[in-house]
Amino acid sequence: MRYDILLIPLDGSDLCRYAVDAAVPLAKAFQSRVVLLSALDFNAGLFNIYYESYSPEALAREIREHLQAVLQKAWDRLAAEGIHAETVIEEGEAPQVILERARTEGADLIVMTSHGRKGAKRLFLGSVTEAVLRESPCPVMVVRPDEG
Repeated sequence: MRYDILLIPLDGSDLCRYAVDAAVPLAKAFQSRVVLLSALDFNAGLFNIYYESYSPEALAREIREHLQAVLQKAWDRLAAEGIHAETVIEEGEAPQVILERARTEGADLIVMTSHGRKGAKRLFLGSVTEAVLRESPCPVMVVRPDEG
């Protein structure tokens, strides 16, 4: 199997760097085209928590700037390894954004990080990774960082 197109969804957390690190050897070995993707998800808890403190426009701008910085850092990491990557930010619920982009790009592999939430946190926050695993049109590599 070849991995010509790698999709790496980045949620803006510190943990997403592990997915980029895991994708480097694959992208190099297969000379893959890499798409770095972030979802601007206004249904996420962050938006709801801070909605009253910010105007919706200011919050959207702040989140978009954060995601752009995360994507740029990942792009820089890949570029340092000689890997070309594209960056994309799309509005929508993260699982749907990831699945739709995987389909439209014809992704051969999705490489993503799992936060490893359990119990009430998982029920409350949901699991983007689980939703992607259930409906993905291609294989998914889930990277779970060591807790130590």
